[in-house]
Order: sequence, then C-alpha cells, then structure tokens
Amino acid sequence: MQLAWRALAALAGAGLLELLGVPAGALLGGVIGAGTFTVWRGAQRTTPTQARWLALALLGWVIGAQTGPEALAAVPSLLGPLTAVLAGLAVCAVVLTVALTRWAGWDPATALLAAAPGGIGEMAALSVVATDDAEVVTATHLARLALILIAVPLLAPLLG
Repeated sequence: MQLAWRALAALAGAGLLELLGVPAGALLGGVIGAGTFTVWRGAQRTTPTQARWLALALLGWVIGAQTGPEALAAVPSLLGPLTAVLAGLAVCAVVLTVALTRWAGWDPATALLAAAPGGIGEMAALSVVATDDAEVVTATHLARLALILIAVPLLAPLLG
C-alpha cells in the first residue's frame, strides 16, 4: 500500500511542478513528492524489483525516443568538440571521484556516479543497481540540477 501512496505522491508533485512551469518539473516534482511521502510517513525506502524494472524500462523508452537519425548524422561533424567535451568531463569526474572518496569517505562507485555528468533519472537509476548509497547520488544530482535551473536563467543574459 505504501508503494501506491508513494507513487501517488510522486505523480502529485510532478503534476504540480509541471503546472507551475518549473523546468524539469515532472522529474523534480516526482522526486520531491515521493521523497516527502517517504520522510513524512517513515515509509520503506526500497522499491520492489518489478516497479524499479518498469521505471527503468520507461526511462529507457523516453531516452531512446529522443534519439533520431538527425542526432546520429550530426556525430561526424561534431567529433572534435564532442571528444573535447567528453575528455574534459571524464577528467573532472575522475578528479571529483578521487576527492570524494578521500575527503568525504564515499565508496568509489557512489563517488563516481555522484560526480559523473548525466541526467538525474539516469544517474539515480544506475546508482540503485551499482551502489548501496543511491540516496547520496540522487541528492547530489538533484542539487546539481537545481543549481543549473537557477543559475542558467540568471547567467544566460550576461553571456549574450
């Protein structure tokens, strides 16, 4: 029964933030709604394997549906910039992973998933199967996403 209530809380949060026009409102609202329910009710923090599988399959469907022939056709002309961006991100992720394991005492898998660039949904989904600290990864990416959603609109006019 808790699973149904948590799902309802996630849908309510997603709907509310979407109605308010918050960027990534469905995702943020779902996290906030489900998280609020879990904390408020002291609910079990695990998700049944079947529900998690369904959520991951739906996330894969959304990501796959966004990949069209135009994206694949653009890859050759973007090879140089993509290589630079990916190399830079990989170096940053490795440096942050080492820092987080030493400074914060996080295990390497948690630190890497928290430091790696990626969408919150994808990183949270990976963390559920790759580490015991999925909450840390999700919280880190939620904070990163919130910072982006606040900073980009403020900085965009200054950057021209």
